[in-house]
Amino acid sequence: MPTLDNLKQGNETWEAAMIQWLDGNIISEESKRYVGNFISIHRLRPGDESEDAVPNPDDLVLDERVYVTKDMLKDVLDTRIGGKTKMQSELEVLGDGHHMNSSAAVELGRDIWCNTFQSDGATQPNFSLERDEVKASLKAAQRSRSNEDKFASKCNAQSREEREALLSQRKQATQEDVSEWLEALNERRREDGSLFVNKEQFNAIAKVARKVIAELPNRKGLVPPVSDPLRWVVHGGPGTGKTHVVRDVIKDELFEQVLCWQQGLDFQAIALQAVMADLLKGDTIHHACGIPVRKKGADGDDVVIQSQKAVAEKSLYWKWLLIDEFGMVSASLLAEVDMKLRDVVVDVSTRKRSKSGHAHPFGGLNVLLSGDLWQLPPPGGGCLGSIPAEFIANARKYNPTITISHGQSLLWGGPENPEWAFHGVTELEESERCRDDPWLQEVQLELRGGKLSKDNHAFLHGEPTTVCGSWTNGCALCKNARCQRVSTERSSWSEIQQAEKICKFCADSRRKRCRVARDARDSRFYEEKFVDAPAIFPNNDIKYDVNKQRACLYATAHKRAVTWVQAQDTPLPKTLQERPDLVLQKLTWLSRHDRECGDLYGMVPLIEGMPVALTDHLDRSPDKQLLRGKIGTIHSWKVDDTESSAWEDDVRILEEFPEVVYVQFANSSWQIEGAPGPGIYPITKVKRNWHLDKGRQYPQLAIQREQLPLALWVSPCL
Repeated sequence: MPTLDNLKQGNETWEAAMIQWLDGNIISEESKRYVGNFISIHRLRPGDESEDAVPNPDDLVLDERVYVTKDMLKDVLDTRIGGKTKMQSELEVLGDGHHMNSSAAVELGRDIWCNTFQSDGATQPNFSLERDEVKASLKAAQRSRSNEDKFASKCNAQSREEREALLSQRKQATQEDVSEWLEALNERRREDGSLFVNKEQFNAIAKVARKVIAELPNRKGLVPPVSDPLRWVVHGGPGTGKTHVVRDVIKDELFEQVLCWQQGLDFQAIALQAVMADLLKGDTIHHACGIPVRKKGADGDDVVIQSQKAVAEKSLYWKWLLIDEFGMVSASLLAEVDMKLRDVVVDVSTRKRSKSGHAHPFGGLNVLLSGDLWQLPPPGGGCLGSIPAEFIANARKYNPTITISHGQSLLWGGPENPEWAFHGVTELEESERCRDDPWLQEVQLELRGGKLSKDNHAFLHGEPTTVCGSWTNGCALCKNARCQRVSTERSSWSEIQQAEKICKFCADSRRKRCRVARDARDSRFYEEKFVDAPAIFPNNDIKYDVNKQRACLYATAHKRAVTWVQAQDTPLPKTLQERPDLVLQKLTWLSRHDRECGDLYGMVPLIEGMPVALTDHLDRSPDKQLLRGKIGTIHSWKVDDTESSAWEDDVRILEEFPEVVYVQFANSSWQIEGAPGPGIYPITKVKRNWHLDKGRQYPQLAIQREQLPLALWVSPCL
């Protein structure tokens, strides 16, 4: 007669019998869900039912770590593609456009950058990092992070009286100093004999310099009366020298060398993104002005930003505000910057109010915008380059509030409203970057205006054209009469081919103009200059997948072994109470792209020398400015003392987080105590929350991820 004991099937214990039954014997997805729910609920159930033994229900959650093995690595590295799929005839087919496009792009990326790591001859890392030095470097980095760019650290004074005394002792430039510099700049030439600044660039610089002169004393000590602030725009297409004008000449030369001003003390250069701010050696808009990036944190908590007092202290002596790439700044954000500075600039400032007593925009600071409104608009908050329909509908009435209309009105108010609008614009039209390639200049202008010609589109894709291969701006650069004729007459493709058989210049030009690969077998992908070159993609699904492929390709090309660091995801207590079965999905979360998971990778490859980017603002101290997006290379790392993983075919998957990863930043002279060398900074794991149900209005399923705050830089996202 069958008995309950028969269910043991010869096993010594019930636990062994259940493990045997669960191992490959669950017959359906429904059974799998029931078993998973049972196991998860069992984890949540307290061992002692007495109330005294369970004082806090949140403490009941027990979660198990998931360890990735070499056999599981390929599946874990297979990126989860966003979008929707649907079922048809029991076969899964691709669904919406995003999913279809991303899936096709991912497959193409895998064809181009094969993800097979070739371990032949790979070198396994062997770093000699002493424990005491590692601890010293971590402590030194912590001290450095506390030395943020504060006013007191710049002038070494605490009280306002001490600051005023120290500032009064600094070298004071005069009107004559700036005038002499401006006159010399107009005549300065480069080594090749070309002007250091062209006519348009000089006009923009002169506009700023003359305003500076109007606020300086002369050599006799006479101080001019206070004048209204200047608000000006430097606008131009790609390669016209906007950065050269604002950063190289106005900021570095005029402000810092001629006037002896300090960034953050006498003036502030800001940009929307940290990468652009770093190029200016400046700050981000949100941090400099104390504006939160988002109003609420991941779990509804307020985001910590600089206090009103801290921003007021920093802006106390600002005279100029430089905003770079303002085309990426939304209209509402520009309005918020305006209103913030109106609040924080002290009322006793002689620049804050006009003669009529009205508050000047931006607290009375001189403001210089630089950028290109013909490039990609901001994703939200209104584009400054859009026609200000609301402003016009309101009969051009000025209403300073944090709105899209107010931000647009600052730019569109016109010279007839000098009290609150920007006063004018200098348009840079002469391209400096592509001076030696007039065809590329032509293509850039067409793309910028959204009117790429059919022939230039064909050139880029290597397709037949109606003009010869050197045709640019209405003429054949080869100066061959036959090429000029067939192009002017728009002859047939066969006639153009016959002409290019004779004209080598046109044939070579056509070949060079083909910039779009036809398929994954294009040999240019494997040229040395492209092995480490960044690849730009339209969304994060493709970027994340290609990054992992190219990391393996990088390791193979440089004969380096790969060490993988696995993220650890922990569902928060409230999440498990709502969905206790989620713990069974932890392995699949590692396949989600980093932007879904708090900007942290599921699997981070450590390869000596590989380019990486910071995923957060790490250290804002004045000499380092290690902000989000800052590019460095992996120098070395130290595994945890308890690490028990081993190398398999020159691949190692760490079971514990490394104690430290050292990242080296090029052209940096600063030194962290205990670090292996100059420009090398210690990186350790961080914790961030993300939501499985991010698309809901009020996300509930929160997950905490631990991982290194590093992203691969071989493939950034546009």
